[in-house]
Amino acid sequence: MAIFFIQVTLQGQPEIEIYKKLDALMEIHGFNQSISGLQDKTILTQAFYYGRSLLTANSLCDWIHSLAATGVWPNVAVLVIEASNWAMIRSNS
Repeated sequence: MAIFFIQVTLQGQPEIEIYKKLDALMEIHGFNQSISGLQDKTILTQAFYYGRSLLTANSLCDWIHSLAATGVWPNVAVLVIEASNWAMIRSNS
């Protein structure tokens, strides 16, 4: 399974409840807004998701666009990045 980072942009002025609906839909399909590390969990920005899939980046992009456009908000843009190697660092506050 490949690792993917996904950004979904709801174009226009959706209210926060719409984003919550998107978050729930993405989570049902295994894409989360958090990354768990060795010691803690990092929360990603709004409508940015992390997960794994057997689909190609193009197929995943089409599928997520269809899900979001029919079930959440009609005007959607989707960016899917397949990550073969990535790193993250976070400052503790």
